[in-house]
Amino acid sequence: MAGKLLYAVLAFSLSLPGVLLLPQCSGAQEAQLNVEESKTPGQRPVAPSGVVGLWTALEEYGPAIHGDVLVDGRGDTWKARGAGVWVDVTRRGNDVRFEIPGNGDFRGVLGDDNRTIHGHWRQPGALLNRLQFATPVELVASGAPLWRGTLTTLDTSLRFYVHVRASADGSLTAVIRNPEQNRHGNRLFDVKCVGSAVTLTSIRSRAWSSKAVEIPGRFDAVRDSLFLKIWGRDGFELEFKRTTTSTGFTARDRVGTSYTYRPPEPLDDGWQTGSVDDVGLERAPILALVRSILDSDPDDLDNQQIHALLIARRGKLVVEEYFYGFHRERPHDLRSAFKTFAPLLVGVARDHGVKIDATTHVYDLYAAKYAPFANWDDRKRAITVEHFMTNRSGLACDDNDPNSPGEESRVVQAADWYKYTLDLPLVRSPGGATAVYSTASLNMVGGIVEQASGVWNGDLFERYVARPLQFGRYYLNLTPTGPAHTGGMAYLLPRDSLKLGQLYLNGGTWNGRRVISRDWVDSSIQSHGKFGDDPEPLAAYHEYGYGWHIFDLKADGKTYRSYQATGNGGQLVIVVPDVELVVAVNAGNYSAPWFRWGQEMMARHVLAAVR
Repeated sequence: MAGKLLYAVLAFSLSLPGVLLLPQCSGAQEAQLNVEESKTPGQRPVAPSGVVGLWTALEEYGPAIHGDVLVDGRGDTWKARGAGVWVDVTRRGNDVRFEIPGNGDFRGVLGDDNRTIHGHWRQPGALLNRLQFATPVELVASGAPLWRGTLTTLDTSLRFYVHVRASADGSLTAVIRNPEQNRHGNRLFDVKCVGSAVTLTSIRSRAWSSKAVEIPGRFDAVRDSLFLKIWGRDGFELEFKRTTTSTGFTARDRVGTSYTYRPPEPLDDGWQTGSVDDVGLERAPILALVRSILDSDPDDLDNQQIHALLIARRGKLVVEEYFYGFHRERPHDLRSAFKTFAPLLVGVARDHGVKIDATTHVYDLYAAKYAPFANWDDRKRAITVEHFMTNRSGLACDDNDPNSPGEESRVVQAADWYKYTLDLPLVRSPGGATAVYSTASLNMVGGIVEQASGVWNGDLFERYVARPLQFGRYYLNLTPTGPAHTGGMAYLLPRDSLKLGQLYLNGGTWNGRRVISRDWVDSSIQSHGKFGDDPEPLAAYHEYGYGWHIFDLKADGKTYRSYQATGNGGQLVIVVPDVELVVAVNAGNYSAPWFRWGQEMMARHVLAAVR
């Protein structure tokens, strides 16, 4: 089943003991539909009518800081304020660091002109998933020597919706929607009530796992509240309140209202905006696409839960639509679509003088730090950066095989993910025509850049990618040893995700500024290997570049070459160079079949609109 996990973003939080996990990743195989998970003999009891309806709960997991951050250098000991408390600042030359206990820490550098302190805030792992994130912060001089800035940490809250419906025979069923993680979102539940006790038992599934799920709970008629242990029998209880506001459950709150196309707003983010008419796109197919998302039934297990849809043609952003409570100022998890940024980081580092390129031998680079390596094989000496960028290292890191020692859920249990990866046994010679999908490999690419440059890879990303591409707020997931995890889990604004595709379509420039060299772009979108033998028809065979999946798309009797960044749940950046087209999609269909929708969307609607 090669390629089963191919298009999934494998969140490096899987299978950590005692940790509440993000949804497990899977790939494009659309199977296990309408699986019977449990059957209860006899007639179901009729439940109280008070349970019927739409219920919602919001759970915040923190920690979070929102607002002003101040560094005061007027005294002998510098001080910093955030979250309403003052703390001491540690200075070593121009390095500026401070920590607010329980909320995270700041690491920055004072500019030579003393006007700015530029750095990153490292947000500690929340109760929800224990994942650390870093986000850039700039403190600007506000009187000497005072520096001020604004910090907004990643929102780790989760929204849950439970919709309980009554059938004509009095039996009850329910669906659960959780836009952020799709927790239980692809299952239909049987609802039973005995006294105040309420039990949800899965009876049908679109999830990759057909394992039966049972959620215990209770109904409090006095409080008109539904309490559910949404994380399982041993989990904690959430209180759901009845709601008539369905944003987050339906694509938009006012179901059935007509859709009127409006060109995107111009913002100070580098995008030129325009109308579909200006760039040679017919309105009808695009309007039909948006209406299909708006009209999607939230109770349908096939609902793809599209959060954002953006389309650019000829360098102009012409479609920008958001659904399920998401909006342009809310960064979205890219999952494995972020993998495509890892080779970009290699290229920009090379362009700025770091001694690294596709031919760099990785084990030589790490010899002083990690040697001796376990499972040594002389063939490892031949492994290059390109082999990792193209999933052809030959190491035993196959995310399609749960028994592979380098499968993602095993790697994340290691104290040092890079050392663990390099110590893996070699199962085939490096190179060759066949790619093996591996999150560890693309994460390794981000570590290689840091090792070669001696600079934290989060700083390299900010300096050479985020700033020149005029990114807004973003968050990088961190590995246990501190580097940014380039195998997935970064949160970017949707308009910024779209820039990745436009950058490559432009041959490496953004708004006339060279960001990455043209030769690196050309190498990145060439075929270096292939994935094959996947039973999923749309994914049966395709080629792979430097982090880009290369597909042929068919529409109206024509074949269009495309290269795509893809991630679990439906995170897509699709470039069709022949028609100067870039499309970005964010969605929340995690751990369920999602790949087919994006490819059919391109053929039926977007490419059909091209004039």
